[in-house]
Amino acid sequence: MDIIRSAAAWKRIFDGWHWFDIVFVAVRVAWLVFALRDLFVHPERFPLSNPLLTTGAIGLTAAWLSACCLVPLVCYFSPRLRRWSPILELSLITPLMMFLAANESAFDLYQLPVFSVGYFCFRKRDVPLYLPAVLGIPALAGAVYGYPLETIADELINNAIMFVIGVCFRVMISAHATIREQNRTLENYSRQIERLTAEEERNRIAGELHDTVGHAFTSTILGMEAIHCQMDPSSAQARSLKQLAEFARTGYADVRRHIHQIATVEDDRRWSAVWRGYPANSASTRTPASRSV
Repeated sequence: MDIIRSAAAWKRIFDGWHWFDIVFVAVRVAWLVFALRDLFVHPERFPLSNPLLTTGAIGLTAAWLSACCLVPLVCYFSPRLRRWSPILELSLITPLMMFLAANESAFDLYQLPVFSVGYFCFRKRDVPLYLPAVLGIPALAGAVYGYPLETIADELINNAIMFVIGVCFRVMISAHATIREQNRTLENYSRQIERLTAEEERNRIAGELHDTVGHAFTSTILGMEAIHCQMDPSSAQARSLKQLAEFARTGYADVRRHIHQIATVEDDRRWSAVWRGYPANSASTRTPASRSV
């Protein structure tokens, strides 16, 4: 039972995920793992004047890298906080980028967050809002650390491409979500049409039974009642005719019951009113009339 509950809980969590969301999470986790590995295995890539190394607090950089990876990701999968994901991404990566940009490899570390910012742009108006910020950060870092203009231009082009790729993936997934919602709507319409078609067919069959079999039974019963009124009630023929009339009434009642079962509720009320108006269903037909002598 616990396994079933756990599976149901995980299904609710991943129910709204697109396949690319899973890939995106895996790529960000891999980015964090390789960044931490690079931080601890190659500390010589950092400048010796870096106060983080002189105090030996490399763990602070590792914690900041973890926050850059996980905090925007958690906000992205929260419906209420999703729109803050690109702002948090930029707010966390900017100081880290400015701190690590003394080594040129930091620009490679910046490319996945740039892609993520583009991927987090849920509205079209967010693209021109975040693009200058995304390109301004490496330009500012390159100017502060005195990188050549060619290097800064290359990084701007690379970051612009990564940002555009992220936006394209967001557009693709948004279109996929729209198509999936439209498919759900079409499926609902299809089920409603099937239900209405079935109800219409049932009502048509009920109407045909009413117009044919019901009328035939009514005419037969009325005819036998009329003949019975002209006969001697004590005769064997009259008793046989009376028995046949009762058999016809039983068949008439069965047909009526089946029509009520076939017809929908609204049509069943209409058919009930029609059946009550039939002469064969009234008590007056069972009252003997005066017989001619």
